[in-house]
Amino acid sequence: MDDYPNHRSVLVLDNWRGHKNRTFLDACFDLDVVVEYGVPYAPDIMVHEPCGGAAKQVIKKNGKDWRDEGLSGRQQIEVAFKSVCPATVRAWAREFGYFNFE
Repeated sequence: MDDYPNHRSVLVLDNWRGHKNRTFLDACFDLDVVVEYGVPYAPDIMVHEPCGGAAKQVIKKNGKDWRDEGLSGRQQIEVAFKSVCPATVRAWAREFGYFNFE
């Protein structure tokens, strides 16, 4: 693998507005770096978004109690994601058209 940045290096970024800053893009141009952007953020078609949102709500509701009980941040996240049941995830997937459940 060649050193980065190098002639015609490709930098793949997400669509965060800071990545479109003129000074940043000019610096990339001066280094002959090609800048490419990933697909736009589309939470309405990404099944992981409601799953993460549901887990976040569990943490908001229980986080203080869990901290008082000595659960680490990692443990809180694990418990929160385990609380999102498979039936709920299947329902979101069906809603987003990922699966055709009969």
